[in-house]
Amino acid sequence: MSRLIETPWTVNERKKPHVGFTLVELLVVIAIIGMLIAITLPAINFARISARANTCKSNSRQVALAVIGYSMSKDGKLPRQWRTANPLPWDNFSWAVSILPQLDNSNVGDTLDLNALPFSDFNRQASSVSINIFECPATPSSPRKITKLQMVGQPTSLTNIEAGARDYIPVHEILMPDGSIERGIWRGGETGTEFDANRMFGGDEAVPEAPGDADFAAANTYDATSRTLRGSLDAPDGNSNTVLLVEQAARPDKYVKGGFEASNVQPSGPWATCDMAIFGSVAPQQNNYDAPFSFHGSATVVMADGSVHTWPASMDVAVMRALLTADGNELVDDADWR
Repeated sequence: MSRLIETPWTVNERKKPHVGFTLVELLVVIAIIGMLIAITLPAINFARISARANTCKSNSRQVALAVIGYSMSKDGKLPRQWRTANPLPWDNFSWAVSILPQLDNSNVGDTLDLNALPFSDFNRQASSVSINIFECPATPSSPRKITKLQMVGQPTSLTNIEAGARDYIPVHEILMPDGSIERGIWRGGETGTEFDANRMFGGDEAVPEAPGDADFAAANTYDATSRTLRGSLDAPDGNSNTVLLVEQAARPDKYVKGGFEASNVQPSGPWATCDMAIFGSVAPQQNNYDAPFSFHGSATVVMADGSVHTWPASMDVAVMRALLTADGNELVDDADWR
């Protein structure tokens, strides 16, 4: 009778336990992995939003420092908001063009013909360049291209363009509760002029539609002309208490606190062209057409001294107005906003 001769190898083989997972063990592992993902994803998302917010702060501060540097070389005068009194924002080069050398973008600025329209055939290519420092990375589709601009509440529009965007804008005027206006630091000249809310915000008052119409130009000349006057980087209210730049992200698309409303329905948004820059009606984060607005929780603002702050939706509107005005002589407690 043959006999199996055991060797060290056959003994080990016979004693080797079965290796594998039961179904219950596998389900437990899957459940643990799911719990870990659920725990870590919000933290990752928070870190991503925080990083974008920090980049936004850095971008806006660099733009503000470029403005301050330009002003120091021009006897304290800020760049001209609108280069001409053309009544349409997209028919004017903006203040941003003046600071391109300070932002190491002279190559773009040098190719522009400032005596022609921003979207003329000659300037179209340069105006389409995306300059990342002008955009907040939290803004949807950033860096984005703008393909249409439109006057609020009017059919007057500009189409067939591809423009680089800008999320940081100056402060020209502040609408007060009594209907009067106060001057922002960018506005030159006297304050206290009559404010026509219907004309500026597209109300029921009849406004000629054709931009070439003499009546249309006359109706808008004051607003355009006031924006050609250069403000001064010396706010009577104090530079540390006066806003220089405000984040107003995603223009010309329209956003409100509840989310997206409409595409390409505002006249501003490209870095190369101008802004209406009127604030004061509502608190931050309520909309992106007359309030500070961002996609990272709180809107970024830069004061005239170069300091950067964020304004949440809970900020008091009266405090916001006081900080936006350049010479309102308001008393603001630091605890209310810093």
